[in-house]
Amino acid sequence: MFILNLHSVNVYFSTNTVVQPFNLSPWNLTEDFKQTIDDCIQWINESAPEWIKYIEYLETLKNGIGKYSLEDIKTIPHWAAQMKERRGLDFLETFPELSDWYKFCQQLSDNTLK
Repeated sequence: MFILNLHSVNVYFSTNTVVQPFNLSPWNLTEDFKQTIDDCIQWINESAPEWIKYIEYLETLKNGIGKYSLEDIKTIPHWAAQMKERRGLDFLETFPELSDWYKFCQQLSDNTLK
């Protein structure tokens, strides 16, 4: 990802990734997810090194992780509840691998994170 400062406004350029709805952006993930991406990159390097473009894509995702604010993270449980109510989509059933991260978001939302 590279950043261009245009009239005091940062413009972010990166590879194709979800940025809207904001709540599904990988930028909201916490630093511990970087290790998972590193593990994937290591596997690709060992098993399919010709996938260099995909490695570059994963590096871009990894570099974007953690660009959230705590105020943004606090909104995620409410958004997930709305998705369940409106569309019957349960966040944790859909993304069970994100359960610890979702708990973190919920604790921030409930102001119970210590």
